[in-house]
Amino acid sequence: MERTNLILLLFVFAQAMIIAQAAEEYDYSNGTRGQANWGNLRQEWRACSSGRMQSPVDIQSEELQPVCSLKLLQTRYKPTNATLTNLDHDIALEFGDSSSGSLIIDGTLYRVSEYHIHAPSEHTVNGKHLAVEGHLVHRSEDNRLAVVAVMYTIGSEDDPFIDQVEHFLPELSGEQDVQVVDPSLLNVGGKRFFRYVGSLTSPPCTEQVTWSVLRRPRTISKTQYRLLMNALNGDNNRSIQGLFGRRINYYK
Repeated sequence: MERTNLILLLFVFAQAMIIAQAAEEYDYSNGTRGQANWGNLRQEWRACSSGRMQSPVDIQSEELQPVCSLKLLQTRYKPTNATLTNLDHDIALEFGDSSSGSLIIDGTLYRVSEYHIHAPSEHTVNGKHLAVEGHLVHRSEDNRLAVVAVMYTIGSEDDPFIDQVEHFLPELSGEQDVQVVDPSLLNVGGKRFFRYVGSLTSPPCTEQVTWSVLRRPRTISKTQYRLLMNALNGDNNRSIQGLFGRRINYYK
């Protein structure tokens, strides 16, 4: 069991290094490195342009009916050390311990590996963006991906998960070790959610990602929102992608 955890930890670290290096090669502008050209920047990023299972998508919630075969989100998270990284157009919280928690979908266990922030939201609900969207990324032992998307609106109360790292944000210019982060404060288990199969929303735009988009948004304060936007250095949401016949299911 320890050997399996070590292999998974090394894989997550290697993937984080690849993402960090790749992040320097693309951006969200209208220029040559912008999202309209992601698929041309590297051969292994071709899915960004030609894929037909891409994310994010617009969710027409008013047209969806609950699907009885879907099961609630089964999660088990615990506090762990993490690294907070500012990649100029992305903020990533990378969990350093493979025992930091897991998500079970259709009998498959996915280990939580990282958390990303996008503003405004990447997914839209009935054509509308929310202020912020967080992506809690999980990986299985056979390298399949599952992402839980958490939407945020701006309100009067701090979000307790963001509160764990917000004091690092004003001067965050690279990597910062965070002593303890508790993923369970996102409180994603057993919620109403939308489910579909899509992709990563940034290069390499890998497909066959299982998405669970929580229906009910969380709240961040105006102060937290300003800190996030200053650290992000501008919007970093990918444009809405076509469904191409994919079905979006709804768990209630």
